[in-house]
Amino acid sequence: MGGNVFGAGCGYGPGSNSGQVLTYGTCVVVADNAYVERGVYGGGSYGYTTNTADIYILGGHVEGKNGGVSGESYSANITGGVYGGACQNQGGTTNITMTNGIVEGGLYGGSNATGTLSGNVTIQVNGGQVGADADHTANIHGGGYGNDTEVNGNILVNIGEKGQTAAGAMIYGDVYGGSALGNVNDAISDSVAIGLYRGTIQGNVYGGGLGNNTYAAAVRGNVRVDVDGIAFVTTYDGTNASDGSPIPATGRIFGCNNNNGTPNGSVRINVYKTARADGAAHTRGEYEVQAVYGGGNLAAYTPTTNQATSVNVYGCGESSIEYVYGGGNAAPVPATDVNVYGSYEINYVFGGGNGKDDVNGAANPGADVGKKKDGSSYGTQPVVGTANTEILGGVIHHVFGGSNTKGDVTKDAHVILGDQNLQFCEFKVDEVYGAGNEAYMSGDAEITMNCIEGLTAIYGGSRRADIGSPTERKNVVLNIYGGHFDQVFGGNNESGCIYGSITVNIQENGCLPIEIGELYLGGNQAPYSVYGYNTDKTPVTSGTALYGYPVLNVISATSIGSTYGGGLGATAKLYGNPHININMEQGSINGKYEYEEGKSDVRYKGKGYETAQTLDLGHLGTVYGGGNEAEVIGDTYIQVGTGTDAAGAALTRQDAQITGNVYGGGNHAEVTGKTNVVIGK
Repeated sequence: MGGNVFGAGCGYGPGSNSGQVLTYGTCVVVADNAYVERGVYGGGSYGYTTNTADIYILGGHVEGKNGGVSGESYSANITGGVYGGACQNQGGTTNITMTNGIVEGGLYGGSNATGTLSGNVTIQVNGGQVGADADHTANIHGGGYGNDTEVNGNILVNIGEKGQTAAGAMIYGDVYGGSALGNVNDAISDSVAIGLYRGTIQGNVYGGGLGNNTYAAAVRGNVRVDVDGIAFVTTYDGTNASDGSPIPATGRIFGCNNNNGTPNGSVRINVYKTARADGAAHTRGEYEVQAVYGGGNLAAYTPTTNQATSVNVYGCGESSIEYVYGGGNAAPVPATDVNVYGSYEINYVFGGGNGKDDVNGAANPGADVGKKKDGSSYGTQPVVGTANTEILGGVIHHVFGGSNTKGDVTKDAHVILGDQNLQFCEFKVDEVYGAGNEAYMSGDAEITMNCIEGLTAIYGGSRRADIGSPTERKNVVLNIYGGHFDQVFGGNNESGCIYGSITVNIQENGCLPIEIGELYLGGNQAPYSVYGYNTDKTPVTSGTALYGYPVLNVISATSIGSTYGGGLGATAKLYGNPHININMEQGSINGKYEYEEGKSDVRYKGKGYETAQTLDLGHLGTVYGGGNEAEVIGDTYIQVGTGTDAAGAALTRQDAQITGNVYGGGNHAEVTGKTNVVIGK
């Protein structure tokens, strides 16, 4: 067939009721070897139905060439494809079901050029192919195409269905819950839901709409994206980011919009299960989803009421993702909430956004949390500027409380690992940072380690980025309550300034004993100064302390191998007077840990931590007031069993057990000032 297929009549023009279907809905079926050159519509050109339009693509080929009917004449300006609504008029409820065939021009739940649907949209794609190939793509939209299209009701877009055994559809293009250029939902109580169950997508998924520089594709309700078995094909655009890594073009999931527009309500992404495109088993290091973003690509998330994006990863042994972001790629959000309950493997988790990859050939403007594109704040509500990241299970290589390369977190980043009720996934985390990777953060950084079977390295600060500024003094706090850790650092890893104080608290009251190999109050390679930093970011070496001196409080622990008041390595100089306060009490176990064969760490097998109990007084090995090959420019203070804190206030605890030596200085590291060691009252 060389033209279009309309479920309703042609009609005479805008505002006309000619061609209207009143009593009954419409039903359009494309099957077998049918061929449609241009478009398929549940409604008409100007005609429409006020009831339900059903479209079934069971086979055949909808080429989707541009062209349609404008009044009584042909118009090449009308975009081809499959539309649940009319070409240029209103409609009611639309249902599109696709099980086979090829749709090249795109698939839309709403109308084409203009028109408002009064009801809901349901799109179910269980098979067939959307888009011709990787070079000739087509999108699926829950809404319509044009900027004058609306869908007033709820939208549901499913790719495959739960329990489907057939291979599913192949989609060369993006999947959107919203419109291309129009709007969906007419109330904050409405919803857009996307279910990704079976099939393969060589494109991206957006909970919101597309939008362009002129038109914002708004979603006036709430967005939810569920990932439960779909496969993605990740491709790259042929260019590289600032760190030399290739910039992805497909394989990503966004909670919000692509280029312009925003959901007005909440945004939630749930990842339950991912799949390889070749159907093979999960393989370490071969990630099945390139990235998951709570925010948008270029489009800011500006909800009616400021709230956090919600990104949740489930699926013990089932979810394989390279990057997880609470925020956007090159777009801000008010706040974020990231929860990982389990995974097969995740390479990076960020509480903030990305800010690294160029977008549409232009440099990434950054992905702030709490700050809009124009630099103004989202507001004064407590949630604004917060990035919360909670890890409860799974295999994860790197966790950051902040953003990747460019993206401020304006109030605070809080990373929580473990809780008192483990999910019994395999739990393995390589390293954790309270702040960002290379992204400056103007907020505070805090890490809370509740119940961790094992972790290689913890950094209270960033990898190599500033925290705070000369005018924004922000602090780093690290709290450890239970688990096994190879190395713990209060400061940054490679570089970066901390414009605030460092506090590390060790108190054993989680579900596992605290066992630490090496504990540093300072950084690893990165220097720290309480006197601030010069304009070239080098530490100020003396003067008036701008921040409180770094403090390590050892309250209870089963064992700590080596403790240092400074940092690790020649470049990790500490300018100030570090205080180590070892006034201990017996630790406790809350009885929430239960060993499970094949999922729990073998070091805890048969330990009996299923019941709450008070532990014996723990011990420390060797204690150094200074650093490990890292100079301290200042005085060092060590208090052991004095019954007073670093400020001299009385404590109820005053015990300590040290099996090694206590040094006021460092290990192969100079202390330029006085060393002060007090043992007992």
